Amino acid sequence: MLTAQRALATILVFLFLGLVADRTASAWSVRSSKERYDPGESITIYYSNFSDPKDWISVVKANSASNHYVNGYWSYISSDSGAHTFKGLPAGTYEVRAYCCWGSTHGGYGIRAKQTFTVGSSASGGSSAADCDRASVNGTYSGLIQTLHCPRDSARYGEFDDWGHWRGGAWCGQTGLAGYWVWVAPNWYVWSNKR
Repeated sequence: MLTAQRALATILVFLFLGLVADRTASAWSVRSSKERYDPGESITIYYSNFSDPKDWISVVKANSASNHYVNGYWSYISSDSGAHTFKGLPAGTYEVRAYCCWGSTHGGYGIRAKQTFTVGSSASGGSSAADCDRASVNGTYSGLIQTLHCPRDSARYGEFDDWGHWRGGAWCGQTGLAGYWVWVAPNWYVWSNKR
């Protein structure tokens, strides 16, 4: 009987350790909605695979120390997946970072995921209101969820292409979301709704 209890206890310990390891090594994801922004343009950050109410994200100058953060450019995450928008930044190269479990023995300033993006006048991939209206295809699409700057696609898609629904994935060095994709050079517009 004692051997069976020890075996059960051993199994439970390994299961617990597996859950802890899975929690700390899960496929955290954090990324900006665009690779390049214009100075002052709002910055939307998408995140997924968060689970602790003390998980948090921040936006800092690229290559800053892991314990560096700036007031107004960090936020606790209130759900497993979602988006958070920060106010615009001056020109420079920045990172969005994901951190685990503030105040616990597992986290604080341990960076779990990060992505670099640029703010500057070279961002010219910024969308004009006219381009965004055109990309909605006369209101056919709504709920813009992502804009991907990809000038090299002009050679293949010209000035405009209503591609339709795509499941998302790697595209032009970025991760595209699932949705309705419309090309208005030099950007892809990804919409959540079609009427």
